[in-house]
Amino acid sequence: MAQSSSDESECTVSPESTGSVPAPLKVAGALTLLAGLATLAAAGWLATDTVQDPPVNETAGWASVVLLAVFGAAVVVVGRGVLRVSGWSRGPAAVAALLLLAIGSQLTNSVAVALVVAASVITLVMLFLPLSTAAFLAAKRRRADRDGGDATG
Repeated sequence: MAQSSSDESECTVSPESTGSVPAPLKVAGALTLLAGLATLAAAGWLATDTVQDPPVNETAGWASVVLLAVFGAAVVVVGRGVLRVSGWSRGPAAVAALLLLAIGSQLTNSVAVALVVAASVITLVMLFLPLSTAAFLAAKRRRADRDGGDATG
């Protein structure tokens, strides 16, 4: 029996037993938080630009500012959820990474394109690694055990 338990622990430390956040989720959460903060900064820059040099359609300019600000704030909340291994956060984090991948590929600065594409791809990979999946499932089981509910629903 001791042989089989040492073989199991040889690969990784189970997030279920430690309750810690695995490194891939720390990376994914940090990159998601960074993306949200960058989007909030872009909203601030656009608001400043809209005030200093009003566009032809000022309503559309302010609507863009609000849209960026709401999206940025939501992505920050999602990043925090990933860092807390909240099961609800993985889907929105993946969607945010895909949206930022699409937006980033349209940038004109080649360095910015490379950074956004790399961050998006790294986030997606880290979110769906087996260790990340195990951490999300373990957190779900812990919550179900704590709440006395069923971990399948």
